[in-house]
Amino acid sequence: ASVIGRDFYFKVLDQAADTIGEVSERLQYLKNMQFIQDSGEEDNLEFVFKHALAHQTAYDSMMDKKRKDLHIKIAESIEKVFPERINEFYGTLAMHYSKAENYTKAEGYLVQAGNEALRSAASAEAIDFFKEAFKIYLKNSGDEPDPTRVTELHEKIANACQLGGKNKEAIEYYEKVLNHYGMSPPSSGIKRKVALLSNMITLLIVVNFPGVRFKKEANDLNRRLSKILFFYAKALYSYDSKRWFKQSLYMFKYNSRFSFSSNANGQALFSAYSILFNWTGISLSIADRLLKISGKDLEKTSPAIQFEHGTYSKMHQFIQGDWIDDDRIENLFISAMKRGDVFNLTTFLLYCGLITIELGMEKETNQIIDKLKIAADEFDSDHTRAQHYRLKEVALFKFRRSKPADQRSLKGVEFIKKTGHLAMLQVVHSMRSMSAALMDDLESARSALQEAEKLMPPRKRIKIWYSTYLLAKAYVLTEDFRRNPDNQEIRRELLKTCKTTVGQSRVVPNNLIESHRIMANALWMTGQKKKAIRHYIKSIREAERVNGKLELSRTYFELGKRLLSNGSIQKVNGLSGKDYIGKARALFTEIGLAYDLQELERFENK
Repeated sequence: ASVIGRDFYFKVLDQAADTIGEVSERLQYLKNMQFIQDSGEEDNLEFVFKHALAHQTAYDSMMDKKRKDLHIKIAESIEKVFPERINEFYGTLAMHYSKAENYTKAEGYLVQAGNEALRSAASAEAIDFFKEAFKIYLKNSGDEPDPTRVTELHEKIANACQLGGKNKEAIEYYEKVLNHYGMSPPSSGIKRKVALLSNMITLLIVVNFPGVRFKKEANDLNRRLSKILFFYAKALYSYDSKRWFKQSLYMFKYNSRFSFSSNANGQALFSAYSILFNWTGISLSIADRLLKISGKDLEKTSPAIQFEHGTYSKMHQFIQGDWIDDDRIENLFISAMKRGDVFNLTTFLLYCGLITIELGMEKETNQIIDKLKIAADEFDSDHTRAQHYRLKEVALFKFRRSKPADQRSLKGVEFIKKTGHLAMLQVVHSMRSMSAALMDDLESARSALQEAEKLMPPRKRIKIWYSTYLLAKAYVLTEDFRRNPDNQEIRRELLKTCKTTVGQSRVVPNNLIESHRIMANALWMTGQKKKAIRHYIKSIREAERVNGKLELSRTYFELGKRLLSNGSIQKVNGLSGKDYIGKARALFTEIGLAYDLQELERFENK
């Protein structure tokens, strides 16, 4: 019994033992002595050692040879007794065959246990099973392991790491797999540049003339490689945006060879290519066309592929300013949780949350944040948990719920730093910096900004990240200049930063609304009131275009304050300062912005 484990089934022990009478008598004796207890129905009777020490002592008392023989016997008994439930015992069987030193069967069951864990989205368990299988394979294969088998196991480890949001580790294993198939990028600088240019030309041809590609029927290896490239890109894009951009282009020519009907992952990957153009600000129209190409015959694909396309479409909606509340969130959340589609669910929820924030829907935003936490806990996904902290930090700042030295924020910072999700960490530091600047805590604001700045260089290409950092810098400089209005160096740096922020925010509507407003504030503070008015108007127009109520309310307030404190400019677009204050109050009240209402009342009391 001790060889089976701390808990064991009577059926298995019965199958492995010589006589049922002897088994029953000995079990009864152990029960009477309070060493074990039983549970379950008679046909499915299970026993457990009441104390781990009793189990270990019994196990250690046997000779090695006897233990190995019994492990083999127990494993074979499980296979005979539970053939219809064998998947529940893959891990147990692997343990018994490993201890019996039957490494071939142990490896096989470890791989099956890993596959089973992946099917239920238990990524941490899958990683452990696959790594142990790889370790046993190397131990059993001698000095010449089969490169193909090594690659198969590397691929499984990579997939499990990617599912669990362990992107750095996933990237390392995917690159080993791609190297095996000769699909690594060219090693020399000139060849890399030529390959990038060639793939970019192919991409532009496909966007304008999609009929020239997508003709070849994909075979099993093509589909497998396309899937590997797809998940490799997913791991890269939230970990190292610069490498992601280049690697995605390297992949394009290969993936555009195959018809969507023969390569579903290729169709999903093409929807992902849209973010090469909208995230970087290169072209929203090309991103839109890629989504249309990849959306062809989408209804004939699986729910997973449809959700994949829907996720990248949601990202595109956010970036182009098509902001509406999505009434499908609950149903899509339930179905994705059932499928274990944690990566797409995470991204979809994140962008739904970013939209509801800008719509001023705090309750709905918090519900989305809760869903991200549920998914992170259920699937033990580092990536999902990092995005949960990111969205939470954005919501805290946007709805003005942050507090000095907020422990919630610090917890998120430490987790994201530990797991290597540096793009999310940069956003969190930027939000913390802006929150501190609003609370007149310039020292903390500068400190958080410095942390964001350290992470910024490799992420400048991605507008949503770079413009967020610049906006934080503008907040800090605004507070600095407010304290030091005669400092010309701060003045020049503030105006320069605000101008750059506006330019980098042109394809990030939420940041564009704010950047025009903060530019207007800076211009007003430096005496350039007519220029300031133009930027207030641009902020209002952009907010009205995308229905961005949250920041629209604040631009109304800022413009209203300036007009009421100024004698030369009485009205803007036919409205007075009091009119804009009234519009701000109405939106503050509708959205429930307690902090902003207090600021408004403080202004009026002056």
